[in-house]
Amino acid sequence: SAAPVNQVPKSVEQTLTAQHWQQSVLGQSFQLTLAGISAADFAQHLPKLQQQLLLLQHSLDGTATTSAISRFNQSGHTTDPHLLKLLQLCEHWWQQTQAYSCRLGHIRQQWHQAEQQAQLPDRVLLRQQVRQLQRLDSTAVQTQLQQQAAGSKPAAWLQIDSTGLATAILLDQLLPQVQQWWPTARQWRLQLAGITLVSGDAMHEQLPWGQMEITPTQLPLTRVRLQQQAL
Repeated sequence: SAAPVNQVPKSVEQTLTAQHWQQSVLGQSFQLTLAGISAADFAQHLPKLQQQLLLLQHSLDGTATTSAISRFNQSGHTTDPHLLKLLQLCEHWWQQTQAYSCRLGHIRQQWHQAEQQAQLPDRVLLRQQVRQLQRLDSTAVQTQLQQQAAGSKPAAWLQIDSTGLATAILLDQLLPQVQQWWPTARQWRLQLAGITLVSGDAMHEQLPWGQMEITPTQLPLTRVRLQQQAL
């Protein structure tokens, strides 16, 4: 006999579920949520996602001694495409803003050592190093970064610090591939540390927003509704 009109076939019901998966990436919790695909479809391509995450971590994880960014900080050269992308963006933003820089890895390292030893670093030396880092020409730095032959770095103490930026680069690199692996999903939601990337036409995402200090005439902003946007 025919099924009732209002009964949803199980095959259709499965395609409308949301699949959620999480794993530690770059020392933070990575979460992926896909709406509108079946568990079988999700499981089919999950190994590709796991492999890509391993490759991206191998490029961008500054805490791993064998990563591309750690090897660059030792040699001053890299051919890793993900790391080159990160370094090029760093230099671009430094040229545009003169505020954000990835060149301060050695400075951060000195502060970390000072914290462990409970002793302030040499303030004069730090200022000298920062001024020298600021004076490095971005074009020359980018040219040096892409050289394949071994040689000296633009500065002997130039260390790349990708704190914060590596997570954004990872998500930007990952989203197109996730969309390629699961093209029938209605929504893709990727989250790593404090960054959430939402893409999809059929759904939206509401995220809590921290209330900041406001004047009595202002209304507090407590939620942000995102559609085809990244926060």
